[in-house]
Amino acid sequence: MARMMECPHCGEDILESATKCKHCFSDLTTDKAKASHASIIGIVLFLVALVVIGIVGIRYIYGKPSLASVTIDEGTHSIVMIWSHYSKEPTTRRIPFEDISKVEYLTGSTVIGGNFWTVSVYTQEGEKIDLNHSTKEPLKGYAETVAAKTGAPYVPINNTRGSRMFFGGS
Repeated sequence: MARMMECPHCGEDILESATKCKHCFSDLTTDKAKASHASIIGIVLFLVALVVIGIVGIRYIYGKPSLASVTIDEGTHSIVMIWSHYSKEPTTRRIPFEDISKVEYLTGSTVIGGNFWTVSVYTQEGEKIDLNHSTKEPLKGYAETVAAKTGAPYVPINNTRGSRMFFGGS
């Protein structure tokens, strides 16, 4: 039995292999070509979007510096941080103890990621600098040590109660 379809112009049933409608005499070859062309364009646009998202993601991951080392240097009374970059030389920053206004210890949890702990220092200008982050073990001792050595106030913040964040962060 031959397969049937509905004419896109008049709505009558016609053979799927027909090139003209037997009811309204409309040319059906252009409609089939347009449908095929539109689906190819859709697939190409989808693939282009995937490539663009991939390039942006890779540039974000490899372009973002990561904190490689933190040293509490009591000899110079400063915190020394070294950031590594994927394609650049490492950068170093030194913050004198007297420029640190507080040491913050954040305890939090997320629905998807579970518990996390972050130790940050704030400068007198209000800049927040994350020194350490963990999803495996609490960093309370580390935060207390940073506060004791720098002489900055220790500020614990507990975000595990109440509403949970979805993915995490502070």
